[in-house]
Amino acid sequence: MALHRTAAAATPFDGRRRGRVRNQRRDIQGLRALAVTAVVLSHFWGWPRGGFVGVDVFFVISGFLITGHLVREHATTGRISFVDFYAKRIRRIAPAAAVVLIVTVGASAFLLNPNRASDVRGDGVWAAVFLANWHFAQTGTDYFTADGPSSPLQHFWSLAIEEQFYAVWPLLIVVVLRHRPARSRIVRPTARLAGLCGGVIVLSLCWAAWSTHAAPTSAYFSTGARAWELAVGAMLAVGARYFQQLPQWAREALAWAGLAGITAAYVIADGAHGFPFPTALLPTLGTALVIAAGVGSEPRSLFVLRNPLTDYVGRVSYSLYLWHFPVLVLAVPVLAAALGRSNPLVLIAALLLAVGFAVSSFHFVEEPVRRSRWLVRRPGRRHRIPANTAVAITVSAMAVLSSGAALTVDGRSSRASASEFANSATAEPHDTADTGARAGRDESEQDAITALVEEANKATAWPDDLAVNDPDAPDALPGAAGVCGSAEWLDAEECTIGSPDAPKTAVLAGDSIAQAYTPALATLFGTGEWKLRMVSMYACPFVALELGDQPNRIDSCAERKKLEVQEVKRLKPDVLIIANTYIRNVDRSGERPSVGEWSAALADQVSRTAGAAKRTFYLLPPPQTPDVRECYTPISKPKDCAGRVSDTDWKAMARAQTAALRAQKVSVIDSLPWFCTSGGSCPAFGGTAMMRNDSWHPSPTWTTILAPAMREAFAAAGGLGG
Repeated sequence: MALHRTAAAATPFDGRRRGRVRNQRRDIQGLRALAVTAVVLSHFWGWPRGGFVGVDVFFVISGFLITGHLVREHATTGRISFVDFYAKRIRRIAPAAAVVLIVTVGASAFLLNPNRASDVRGDGVWAAVFLANWHFAQTGTDYFTADGPSSPLQHFWSLAIEEQFYAVWPLLIVVVLRHRPARSRIVRPTARLAGLCGGVIVLSLCWAAWSTHAAPTSAYFSTGARAWELAVGAMLAVGARYFQQLPQWAREALAWAGLAGITAAYVIADGAHGFPFPTALLPTLGTALVIAAGVGSEPRSLFVLRNPLTDYVGRVSYSLYLWHFPVLVLAVPVLAAALGRSNPLVLIAALLLAVGFAVSSFHFVEEPVRRSRWLVRRPGRRHRIPANTAVAITVSAMAVLSSGAALTVDGRSSRASASEFANSATAEPHDTADTGARAGRDESEQDAITALVEEANKATAWPDDLAVNDPDAPDALPGAAGVCGSAEWLDAEECTIGSPDAPKTAVLAGDSIAQAYTPALATLFGTGEWKLRMVSMYACPFVALELGDQPNRIDSCAERKKLEVQEVKRLKPDVLIIANTYIRNVDRSGERPSVGEWSAALADQVSRTAGAAKRTFYLLPPPQTPDVRECYTPISKPKDCAGRVSDTDWKAMARAQTAALRAQKVSVIDSLPWFCTSGGSCPAFGGTAMMRNDSWHPSPTWTTILAPAMREAFAAAGGLGG
């Protein structure tokens, strides 16, 4: 499929023919090598801190090379063959990507637990159709989160952005070149293309600036927020002739300045603040300088990028990028089990494995297919489409991309929001002395729970019939509890469990921990003479602090806490139950509150409901343990998922919060015996039920099992009385 050449495009741009352009530039191969090395090292060892900006380097290179190919083809032949273009893209991208997808999805079935393996299969589908970035943005994936499990296919987001861009870009170029305004003799093709590139850069930068502020997690994966980087490379290709006559000293200066900018970005870039805008400007412009410096003649002194090693690494960079992340996510746990978790050889062995896969993939899959005749048209056959069809395709493709962009703006599910707060925090070790905060209780039901916990703590193998909950299942929580925890305020009719006419009322406030306790609380306060009104919100702990790094989330949480207090005062419940995570998120200034500050803020928030409820209870959360989504696999052992209270600051938080709430006459109910042994060991399961969905949220199955023991704790504290 090709487009007829026009009179205006019968000769190369501006009427000047160029000599044959070299197929490869060693400095660009060096840039690729530098970029992929930074990405891999950052993922494996967390250094350099800003190594993730290597992807931005790739974007600029891609925009430059692909656009250069397109404009040269049009200048030489007067048309752009869409069939040839997309056939080359398929030969270049698809084979290696397909092998990685198949191997990764297959390996996940053997190495990951069923829920997570199912997620990887879904990720594979989105990656295969080059929509992975929208998928990860919609599900609330945080690229910079280190606490939650990562998908082994998460890195396919960047490939998706490139292919989405190239679904539209050649069509836009054709439309611009075929459009002949009245002043066409003055407005030459090069100027029109420069205007197209400039328009994309401006619009995309505006979108990046807005979305980085409004929805930074989604902005990272947004095609609209990243298109400007590819367009910068495209602008270089369109205006390449202006750099051909640069004096040698200027080339050297530009190249080293650009390399310094890229290196600085690797060191100082911080994904938690201002990414992709304005932080991505530094690596993008640095890459542009290096590329511009090499147009016509490469800088001779740029030995860092022009040597045999960087040349080869640059050639295999695509395969290395594809393979390194699946190996990191899937192979490292296996190697850690074999060599020891603290053995430094684990990551070295994994890196060597990734390199081995990449080299094999490059030589036996990527290169042979790219050089093959697969999808190459036979000589003499020409496929044409009229210009109006090209316009229609362009409009359709842009509409699809726009709809996808809409999904990326805070398009997260309520469950993803539930984990957002917890995943952004890191526990700090503190003293582990006993809290003394346990409420009195009958021992019979608790004895049964204690027996299950003790038995699980001694287990050497997982139960054959272990129940692992899918936290995203529609019926994971009772009633509409899952929906009621979202940012949207729903009325009492939708968010009440039990009969509306029940004489006694309980209100549940707090964050996602409160929501996670609802299976048990519903059996205590949502039946018979009780009704349970849920006002809690995911990622919004009931404390008088503005928490988080996203202004829209901070504001919605602040508004939600006001509504929670108003609802408690309106209902004047018999019981107010509050449950928060003990993991302290950063505040608006980026600082993490101390234990004392957090506890004081909790007491402050609770005081705002003073006198409204007859009794107020604070239900302590479970202590943090290894994330069962990662540690529970077909090859793991129960000890791999077990935790210890001494490794967390749970007890320090429990003591401080108990003391702070004492003046408010709040009864604190200790949850530790429901999850841990008296010695502080916390197994991952009890009986045949997994205790948690992740590192801290109790699972619905285990919470339901806890209901009798929880009833005893509330009854002993007077929470179920008249």
